This record gives sequence, C-alpha cells and structure tokens, in this order.
Amino acid sequence: LWAFPLRNFHISPSMRLSNELFFMDYLRERGIPTPRVVHVSWRRKVLVRQAVKGRSVMDLWTSQGLSDSEAEGVVTDSGRLIASVHREGVIVGDCKADNVVVDEGGKLWLVDLEQASTSGDRSWDVAEFVLFAGRYLDPSRAERFAESFARGYLELGEEQVVRKALDPKYVLVMMPWTPIWTQMAVTDGIR
Repeated sequence: LWAFPLRNFHISPSMRLSNELFFMDYLRERGIPTPRVVHVSWRRKVLVRQAVKGRSVMDLWTSQGLSDSEAEGVVTDSGRLIASVHREGVIVGDCKADNVVVDEGGKLWLVDLEQASTSGDRSWDVAEFVLFAGRYLDPSRAERFAESFARGYLELGEEQVVRKALDPKYVLVMMPWTPIWTQMAVTDGIR
C-alpha cells in the first residue's frame, strides 16, 4: 500500500489469483520459467502450483554458500530474466529477489506473478528489485547487487528503463524498508 502512488497494486484476491494463473502460463509459453499450476479453487481462492526445489536469489545472496562471483552471477542472471519478462510485454509488479528461485540445476524461476500486468512502469520493477534487496544488505554489498542486476538487465533490456529507475520517487517510497545510505549505494551501483 505504501507504494500505491507509483504502482496500482491489486488487492482483490480474485484479481490476484487470475493474474497469477494467466501470467504464469503466458510467460511459460514464451520460454520464461514459471511453475505449472496443479490445482485452482476459485471458491476458496487457492492455487496449488508445482514446487520449485531451490533457493531464492535473496537467500543465495545473503548466505555464505556462494563465492562473491557466483552470487553476482545469480543476480546478473536475474537482471536478464526480468529484462526477458519485459520484452514479452509484462510488468512483474512485485519484483523482488525473494520472488526469483534458483533451482538445483542453476535455472532461474519467476514464482510470484499475482501483481503482474501488461501495462505499467518497467522501471518500477528494476528499482524495486534492487532497492528492496538493500534492506538485507550493507551498503557495499547492496551496491554490488544493484550493479550486477543492472549489468544483466542491460544485456537484453533498454537503458532508459534502468536510467529511469534512478528517479528519487522510487527511493522515497522504499524509505520504510531500506535505509537512505543503503539506497544511495544502490543508486551508485545502478549508475
């Protein structure tokens, strides 16, 4: 709700369920890895989907299990994944490193699409991915995280999307979650 002025979030459970179903299939048909839907109960607003055995990008980045170069590679791959989603005309809407899972084979999966849409601000996705991650990171790691993501995004995505993600309005809306000094490091990383 805090980000409402920048992003029109869906609150209705029916709309969120509908989005999740549609965009998981839509993106999977276009080569973007998303879990398959196993069962839907519209009456109860319940969705059961394929389990993806792995760890979120945020979990991998903050754990001690990967070298710095491996962790940066996962985040660079995440940037490419989000740029691929944007090339298919989809805005993720709730675009966080917690919503990208790396399976045991190293494949990245986008697992949360209930806020997805075909219209909106692609720069919001970029800004949210890197600024929200800053709440878990010290400034130097947050800067490297943002730089790695932007590098991957720019391999497939548009430079103007990344430039617009530097807009102060995104920094302001993330204030409750990420300290300003970490946000400044993130914007340095994007630059």
